[in-house]
Amino acid sequence: MPIMKVDFAPGVNKEGTRYTNENQYFDSDKVRFRKGRPESIGGWEKFTNATFLGICRSMFRWFTLTSIKYHTIGTHLKYYILEGNTFADITPIRSSGDLGSNPFTTTNESKTVTVAHSSHGAFVNDYVTIASAGTTNGIPAGELNTEHQILTIPNTNSYTIEVSTTAATSSGTGGGTTPPTAAYQINAGLETSTNGAGFGVDTWGSGGMGDAATPGIQDKLRIYHQDNWGEDLLFNVRGGSIYFWDSSDGTSTRAALLSAESGANDVPSTVTQILVAQTERHVIAYGSTPKGSSTHDPLLVRWSDQENNVDWDPTATNTSGSQRLGVGSKIIRALSSAGGEILVWTDLGVYSQQYVGPPYVYGFKLIAGDVSIISPNAAAFVNGLVYWMDSNNFYSYSGSAKVLKCSLLDFVFSDMNIEQFEQVFAAPNVQFNEISWFYCSEDSTQIDKYVTYNYEEGIWYPGTLDRSAWIDAADTEVPLATSNSGGILYRHESGVDDDGSAISSYIESSDFDVGDGDQFSFISRIIPDIDFSKSDSNSTKTGSMVLKTRNYPGNSLSTNSTSSVTDTTEQAFIRARSRQAVLRWESSAVGVAWRMGVTRMDIKPDGKR
Repeated sequence: MPIMKVDFAPGVNKEGTRYTNENQYFDSDKVRFRKGRPESIGGWEKFTNATFLGICRSMFRWFTLTSIKYHTIGTHLKYYILEGNTFADITPIRSSGDLGSNPFTTTNESKTVTVAHSSHGAFVNDYVTIASAGTTNGIPAGELNTEHQILTIPNTNSYTIEVSTTAATSSGTGGGTTPPTAAYQINAGLETSTNGAGFGVDTWGSGGMGDAATPGIQDKLRIYHQDNWGEDLLFNVRGGSIYFWDSSDGTSTRAALLSAESGANDVPSTVTQILVAQTERHVIAYGSTPKGSSTHDPLLVRWSDQENNVDWDPTATNTSGSQRLGVGSKIIRALSSAGGEILVWTDLGVYSQQYVGPPYVYGFKLIAGDVSIISPNAAAFVNGLVYWMDSNNFYSYSGSAKVLKCSLLDFVFSDMNIEQFEQVFAAPNVQFNEISWFYCSEDSTQIDKYVTYNYEEGIWYPGTLDRSAWIDAADTEVPLATSNSGGILYRHESGVDDDGSAISSYIESSDFDVGDGDQFSFISRIIPDIDFSKSDSNSTKTGSMVLKTRNYPGNSLSTNSTSSVTDTTEQAFIRARSRQAVLRWESSAVGVAWRMGVTRMDIKPDGKR
């Protein structure tokens, strides 16, 4: 038998067995396909050495008229604007007021301080800024008059904080007879979903006797929705209020309630999501409190007057209005798509929303029933199409909803933590014609896996990576993504390493026959075809070619040979006798990027057993 080319179809297929998937790839990690050939994905590095607090679940980018670029980072603890290389905290203030005389209680040799404040409404992990306090029982005023994260909530009228450095020198009360003040930021949310699957799970009777009543948004995974109103920013906590940030005020000014802006008229008090119709210039609230009511309606869509983000009261002389959707029990997501069309997902269907002009302003049409979306962030608009992930399938939309044929369907959905569906997010990477969905594997409460669809080539490939949010490149930039921990913002497709460390990548084939019928074959030589041209110039360009063999599908694979391959390797000599083989290429060297061509093997018949 002559030297044989061992080539495989692009993409990874796990829908069949290793043997029925002959001539296909069966597994991979941190690998993409470009023009039908597998290669290592691009690397990433820190965007800035500055860090943020909390786990980010939403990012947004917009530009001012003077080309100032802003990015937002919404975490379960804070809301930031990235300005240059600095994270500016614009988290809104929920309430503020005097604490009363001597509101602090200390314990000797402890840095923990109990703060008395009647009906404070705070929760564990909330942030409060104290001012005008005096030195208290040995704790300097400067350590009290700053921002603190709340540690515990003994009851509705007190909470505890911890000062940074100096322990109290005595037990007792203090703080000054001139009442110190406290400014409370909006309640923190959860970093993971709790108590069941799906979105919007609330807990009944959470908290202990005497605890402050927990608002609904505090019991849910913290997700923000945001959009720009010209140069300015509108955003909302999912299930909370709408906030406004005026870019002319600068990043030293916090966002404030839209309902507190001048001229505000019947702004919804709670919404599931806001979106700005950029062409028609309406602010649209999906899942909203009705006109004149404080009761949230999860299927109600409301919109402001045209060119007026604060007037939500419909009259004969404006274009504000509302429409209640009829299919489902709640709206999950709305997303702008081509031609000004907006897709709206409920838990039981997908609507098309389009501008029709006065008097109705917007029209709604059900385009797909019994189809939903797995999470609020699981959809993306890419190159004229909308792609999204449901709880058991993947879809695209361009005038009609279509199921995407997926070669990793069972692999993905059989290994997902259903209690963490809310964390799933879509991550487009237009440079490589990809959209990925990041998700929590079955035993993980934080995102650790992704599945990628290459929409140009119609193929899929899986991988592992801990990311919590993503925003695609704009202009000449690269994608940005946030980590699950540490408050780190990464610049992706930058270099070939994991922020200076090696990226371990591999691709492995399904079983392929090396002998016919009862015949065994002898493999004596591998001729690799690996391109290292995109590696760092000073790296040792190396990887490993691994050959695994077995005689029957029911046998376990045996690693028969591992051959080190560099950019100068011509051939690797091995000794393997079998009926079936699996070929694996892997690399874990710093500075190494690779692209695989067509491997060849020297295979000779070796008779029967």
